[in-house]
Amino acid sequence: TRQARQGSDTYEVEISFPAI
Repeated sequence: TRQARQGSDTYEVEISFPAI
């Protein structure tokens, strides 16, 4: 997994979403 932007969790997909 890649590091997220501004506290968002980014997975192996190209889509990043905020961690809930």
